[in-house]
Parts: sequence; structure tokens; C-alpha cells
Amino acid sequence: MIRSAAIIGLCLLGGYMSSVHAKRKAPTRVEPVELAGVRYAVDPWATENGTRIKGGVIKAHNLETNAVLWSLTVYVVEQTPGLESDVQDVFIKRLSIDPSKKRLIIENERNHTYWVDVEKRVSVHVL
Repeated sequence: MIRSAAIIGLCLLGGYMSSVHAKRKAPTRVEPVELAGVRYAVDPWATENGTRIKGGVIKAHNLETNAVLWSLTVYVVEQTPGLESDVQDVFIKRLSIDPSKKRLIIENERNHTYWVDVEKRVSVHVL
């Protein structure tokens, strides 16, 4: 009984210590948006988006087939050598649609805003 309590205590302490020493919080989950039969979703991780970029990537999916139509790097964060890369990552925190202009509005963790023209597949930094 005492041994079980000690093991549970160590496990809880280990979980607490690992969260205390985390370098940054995980990025906020951003819900996908839909426009004209296409779902646009944030793709934050390099292992999922096929690049070495973490943050700043979106993908367009066909709503009917879920096939990836295209992906776009909205912005690139220049990494400073010698600093931990995870504290330099800047993820998308908000994704919305401006239907009158057929564009996406994207805001990142640094509060920079970008417009993405979904027809031309280009992004513009606006703020």
C-alpha cells in the first residue's frame, strides 16, 4: 500500500515537473473554415505539412473527397542560430473567411495579420 502510494506520488511529481520545464505551450487548435466547397485548415507541424516549417502553413481540402488540393506557406519565421527553435516558432492562432473578397484572414501568435487570396494562392502581410 505504501509502495503504491509512493509510485503514484512520483508519477504525479514527474508529470508536474515536465510541465514546469516545458519551453512553450502547444499551439492553440484552430478550427478549419469552409468556402465554396473547400475546407481550409491550419497545418502547424513540420512532420505533417511536408516541410521543415513549424507554423504558418495552411492546406486546402476538397470537401467531398477530403483530398488535399494545395498547401501554402503563409509566412516564414527566420530562426536565430543558437536559440532553441521551439521558443522561436510562431503558430497561426486564428483563421477566418472574408467571403466578399474570397480570401482567408489569418492571425498568428505575434498578432500579425495576413490575407490569403484563395484563387491566386498568395498571402499578403497586412498588419
